[in-house]
Amino acid sequence: MSNTRLVDGALRGVFTLNGTLDWRGGFLGGDADFAMTIPAGASLVIGGTGYKSLRTTGAFTTVITNSGTITFAGPSGFQSGGMPSIANTASGLIDLASDTGIQSGGNLALSNAGTLRKSAGGGTSYLQAVALSNTGVVSAQAGTLSIDPGYVQTSGKSELVGGNLSAP
Repeated sequence: MSNTRLVDGALRGVFTLNGTLDWRGGFLGGDADFAMTIPAGASLVIGGTGYKSLRTTGAFTTVITNSGTITFAGPSGFQSGGMPSIANTASGLIDLASDTGIQSGGNLALSNAGTLRKSAGGGTSYLQAVALSNTGVVSAQAGTLSIDPGYVQTSGKSELVGGNLSAP
């Protein structure tokens, strides 16, 4: 799949993203298996004001493996339900480039071996009810990065480079 915009509806299946997926609304995953691989050079841009949900139902799986870039461009992030997972590999970047984030209604697992950063916006970007495991870099460069209920760091680093980190 390459250079696609999702405004409404659902995206399901197993595929490698080549180019950019501009996610402005709709569902990733749901009532079928969903596995998206984002290789180096490819990007998922999360923007627009439409309702967005990353979800699993029943025995289905929803997995995003990122070796490219995931950008939260705002003004809204996404919600999750069920037990989806995001794996940010050593070469992957998750960039919270606005005051937005993830609100998990289920058990979203986010493993970060790459870089998770808040790069822009003077307000708060949030990872709410997200199980974050960090072996890479968590970087707050602007505003506040709020990770609730906190996160597990077994290696790697957390850095404040002009921003704040809140992990109650």
